[in-house]
Amino acid sequence: MSMTQTEVVGFIRLFLELLAKHASAIQAAGAAAREFEETLMKKLANAVAANARQEFLKSELKGSTVTVETMIDDLYRTGSGYLDAVIGVIGKNTPEAEAFRRLRSRVRMPGDQTVEVTAPGGTPPAAIQ
Repeated sequence: MSMTQTEVVGFIRLFLELLAKHASAIQAAGAAAREFEETLMKKLANAVAANARQEFLKSELKGSTVTVETMIDDLYRTGSGYLDAVIGVIGKNTPEAEAFRRLRSRVRMPGDQTVEVTAPGGTPPAAIQ
């Protein structure tokens, strides 16, 4: 059975306590108790620090996700409002408004959704996906 991260940290802390308590006997028996202790303490400190950093980054990511979702929602609402304004200005039933009226549904349609739009002043058409 494998241990969770919390269980591993707890296991090592308990092991370090026992090592410290019985270091003399372990050393006398020929094992390097102090080296074991030093190695485990360094590895424990590194693991705990890495876990703390990971938890911080998870928190940052969650906050970043909320920010991105808010900005994407604001972007869509602004663009959608401008789209409605453009359709209203050029006339809902005009041929020019046809591409604008279909824009929201075209985003979800499969295949090539290229729409040519000519900018005022005779600028060459640009492909909009």
